[in-house]
Amino acid sequence: MNTKVFADQGMKVQRINVTGWENAIYGMRLPMNSEAQSDSTINLYHEFLLGDKDKNLMIRLAKAGTDHSKVLRMIHVSALVKMPLSWWKQYDTYKISTTAISRSTMHRGIGGQKLTKNDFFVLAPDFFNYSIIDSLNKLQEQMKATEDQEQKRIIWERIIDLIPTSYCQERMLDLNYQVLLNILGSRYQVEKLDKPWNFFCESFLHTCPHLQDLYDAVKHKRSLTTEEFKQQEVK
Repeated sequence: MNTKVFADQGMKVQRINVTGWENAIYGMRLPMNSEAQSDSTINLYHEFLLGDKDKNLMIRLAKAGTDHSKVLRMIHVSALVKMPLSWWKQYDTYKISTTAISRSTMHRGIGGQKLTKNDFFVLAPDFFNYSIIDSLNKLQEQMKATEDQEQKRIIWERIIDLIPTSYCQERMLDLNYQVLLNILGSRYQVEKLDKPWNFFCESFLHTCPHLQDLYDAVKHKRSLTTEEFKQQEVK
């Protein structure tokens, strides 16, 4: 597991763990009965080292499309991710073959911890009502102090109503390389000012082995920016 922590304005990505390489690469060569041609190895520290031949084949399969790049679905990535609620709503688009475990607002409101400015991603600080942080903290204290379950429920509902979409919620994600490449192609540097998506993507590009090379090979298939889409003539 990589111990590096990526953090920016309340957002955080950490505990990135990549697994499944050995069996994924072995399985990649089964269709052509070419297991003997694999040049990947395991070093003395029991770390998987991707060989040049295997890497070249994996990149060619990735470029050939999702029908041929099943190997990418077998390389799993888990990470602890803290992002704004507004971002999580967009992320739901990419939940195919992924799992997430979150700090539940259903059971714990906002987890019981005292909130600070560092728990929020705010694009325009001059327009953000920071007094909401104090209000949420006071409600949490009230909820802790009362033994009346009905009163706890009422306070909890008030907390849920007040949580702004800039609040950064923490979730443990389970992804794979195919999902990450789809996300990179759809969101990374597509909208230049989309800081949360660029932060999320760069955290994995800087950490996951060979992901940058795979992305470089397929990024010509990226999604259109909003401006490019608007410029297309409707036929």
